[in-house]
Amino acid sequence: MASDHGRTNPDPGMPGRAVNRLRLLDSLIKARSSADRGQADEVLVEANRWLTRYPFDVRVMEARDRLRAVHPVDPEDTKEGNGT
Repeated sequence: MASDHGRTNPDPGMPGRAVNRLRLLDSLIKARSSADRGQADEVLVEANRWLTRYPFDVRVMEARDRLRAVHPVDPEDTKEGNGT
């Protein structure tokens, strides 16, 4: 499918980066207001993957940090936390 700029999208059913970013931001917001620790953990993993690819995405970084403030990392749930 041709875009306004003459470029073609190889898979028009696949959402673009902007749509994926908006979905991630929405998930971060929902997880922050939720009491579900599992949901928060999943979204934090997604946010960290995103920031690996796009390290200067300040909005995602800030939303991730706000979620971490509500659901802090359990030091006993990581290898680094218990020294093993």
